Amino acid sequence: MPIDKFIRHPLVILAGLCLSIGIYKIVTMACVSNDSVAFMEFSTSLKKNAGAAIKANDQHPGYPAIILASEKILSLPGFHSTLNNRILAAQAVTLFCRAVAILFLYHICLFFGNKKEALVISIIAILVPMYANIGSDVLSDWPNLMLMAIALYFCLKGLPNNSRVCFLVAGLTSGLAYWIRPEGITFVVVMILYSFIQLIRKKAPHINLCICCGIMIISAATITAPYMLYKGALFPKKKVGTLSQMAHAESSAIERTRGNRATSQSSMHTAALSAHPARAVLHFIHTLFKTLLLFSVPLAGITLFKIMRFSRLRPHERFLVLFVGLWLVLMIWLYTHHGYMSHRHIMPLVVFSFAWLLKGLHGLCLVFGCRRKHLHRHTGILIAIGIALFFPKLIRPAHADKAIYKQAGLWLKDNTPEKATLTVFDNRIGFYAERHFDSLTKQLLSNHHYLILKEPVKPSEIPSTALPLTTDHSEMDKVIRIFQISP
Repeated sequence: MPIDKFIRHPLVILAGLCLSIGIYKIVTMACVSNDSVAFMEFSTSLKKNAGAAIKANDQHPGYPAIILASEKILSLPGFHSTLNNRILAAQAVTLFCRAVAILFLYHICLFFGNKKEALVISIIAILVPMYANIGSDVLSDWPNLMLMAIALYFCLKGLPNNSRVCFLVAGLTSGLAYWIRPEGITFVVVMILYSFIQLIRKKAPHINLCICCGIMIISAATITAPYMLYKGALFPKKKVGTLSQMAHAESSAIERTRGNRATSQSSMHTAALSAHPARAVLHFIHTLFKTLLLFSVPLAGITLFKIMRFSRLRPHERFLVLFVGLWLVLMIWLYTHHGYMSHRHIMPLVVFSFAWLLKGLHGLCLVFGCRRKHLHRHTGILIAIGIALFFPKLIRPAHADKAIYKQAGLWLKDNTPEKATLTVFDNRIGFYAERHFDSLTKQLLSNHHYLILKEPVKPSEIPSTALPLTTDHSEMDKVIRIFQISP
């Protein structure tokens, strides 16, 4: 292939844009997210004792294992296993997974439109600021989405001729996605629903479809069964489908990494339990708008239109509608039973329903009186406006408002003994300090040497033996209070 054609190839354009933005986000990132600390800690515990770490941790071990593998791959001469290098290795492998996911998204969009439309949709997906931040952080969302995208691609590819090989691959990748996040198995459930509906419709010979469905179930079960049996539940993270009392064991590691959010999530959980599912739908719409801004309206509109015309859709569109409907049900369940739903939770629904985004933009233009001969021009204007709205957030450093936590951690690293133990209000402080730490609870652990609180500090939170320390960084001292605990 000539070099000029290679450079203009859609996959090269998408990979180049995705990696360029991802590298920029890595370089400018102020500090990692709080959940990143949990994954990095899990990865470290996997290295020490994999069996005990998996049994003790509610998070699925797939992504921490990927982090560990990335560190091994980069353990070359000249690569020192410092905290920054470990973070960089994890960010690099997450960004790689994001790039692969985008390339498969492009191929998925080809089932719903032409090459130009697929390219435009994929570029928009790359530019969503919140998802760009996730793609350069130490988070499991894009690795999970990569495997889900592969599974969806092979499902759509296998539907027209009931290809058993395609559904075998789809089942295997769905099983691997489950090892990263429990919802990674969703396309197996979608395939079961799709096969059941086709059997009811009785408009085609379905014996081959049922065989393909069985192949997908068996191949996925082969991958997922070891983890399910070891943890004693079908979905151990949420204690769903408990197989044994093992699933009820609580992890001290989880308490350490999530303790600082326990109180707020508990109150959210209580409020959500009494909420009507309609409230969850409203929260979903609000989260969708915050994530996509202008693009949320056409995407929601076209998705609702597709759902209403389900019986008239082509097979691959019915398959995607079933996924969207199932994911929305999962989001309502998540909000009403566990009290939260963020842009990360709705990401698979958003990214895969992007396949209809241009049709939604066309529809929006027509609703506002655009003539069909000017449809593409006005659609292009909407896309340009939508992308322009993305740019302020896209170029902003991720977690810039939490940079002070990293500074506090680095100060503690330089000014505390190596064996010091910390009680912190945010796990990132203890993580960057590279000290043993526990999250702040109502009662300070007696064996800890330092207490780190966030202003404003209540007098009741400070032990009588606490000695306040100053860091000589005025901005840090305004936000964070550090106390040394005397024995």
